Amino acid sequence: MRDITPVWTHYQDTILTFEGESQILIDLREVVGNREMVSLERAGLEREFAIVTACDPLGTALDSAVNQLRTGMLQVEIERLGAPRVPVQACNPDGLHCEASFAISLGLHASIALAARYDQLAIFWFDGVSFWIIPVCSNNARVRLPVRP
Repeated sequence: MRDITPVWTHYQDTILTFEGESQILIDLREVVGNREMVSLERAGLEREFAIVTACDPLGTALDSAVNQLRTGMLQVEIERLGAPRVPVQACNPDGLHCEASFAISLGLHASIALAARYDQLAIFWFDGVSFWIIPVCSNNARVRLPVRP
């Protein structure tokens, strides 16, 4: 496991855009409100779920074509698992860096194991009330979001 403290704070500033019939935008710097909770339920994400990506393993920026290939591999693996999923774009606030991801209704340990197969530093976990940053290939502590009230 590697210490990623210098980049760990970037995770807490992520903006999630859930794709589907109606887009859902969740700013992880803010508390998840009732409107967002209802929208997540309508998208089929009623309880706990993870946000997992295959992009930029171990925090190393890859060529977009390589990230697309890895995302396709992750999608096939999620389909094989039969886990309900919603495509998500996880972006920094200015939108200059985005990672194609999936919201998946899979248990926490299974989600961590899946992300580990793609050498991810962390996943986002929604516990039904709040989002968390959960370390995968790092030794950082879990962080409940938002960090700032």
